[in-house]
Amino acid sequence: MKKLLISNEAICKYGYGHFKDFNYDQLDSIADDDFKELDDGLLIIKYDGDILVQATETDETFNDIESIRYEIELIYHSQFFQMKSICENSGIKYQTYRNWKNNKQSFGIDKIKKMLNTMIQVSKSIESSLIELNPMTLETNEHVVIGNRYRFSELWTGDGDGEELLDSGSIALWSDRLDEEIIIEFSVIEKDENDILNTLVKVTDIY
Repeated sequence: MKKLLISNEAICKYGYGHFKDFNYDQLDSIADDDFKELDDGLLIIKYDGDILVQATETDETFNDIESIRYEIELIYHSQFFQMKSICENSGIKYQTYRNWKNNKQSFGIDKIKKMLNTMIQVSKSIESSLIELNPMTLETNEHVVIGNRYRFSELWTGDGDGEELLDSGSIALWSDRLDEEIIIEFSVIEKDENDILNTLVKVTDIY
């Protein structure tokens, strides 16, 4: 099975998080049996079907990227969280996490998974609180969510020119939590020529 291998030297130089979006298919069309330099300065070479990502041509020790995927995810996502709080909620000493991150000291995969799960739960909580700021649909009285599909009657009160609103791709709805109008942007999925209220739209942004 073809692998993408990252050298220890590359990890030390760039950090785990740098390799978040690296994958074999992404580099397959670039790599060959001569060293190629990527935009970030890393070197890649193809060897027996595997792709090696190196800091220098003399790197010697490598990791299958899939074997360090949890470490990559934790370091990458840590930039978006207050890690003392994540450690506390995970039951892990913050200094233990810091020693692993900065000094490469031992840090079990069970701890990494626990911290990632805590991040997921915190993210769900944040997402839920943000959604509660969104306007409510007019008929089902549910919070409007980006990516969801709605009949136009869920977003339009019937005031004004419905055709003009559909063409504009945006409409204002009242948010009780914010006590102000919020703009809903949408794309038309399926237009009902006989009854504009039955037109199906997809919400693409809320602001």
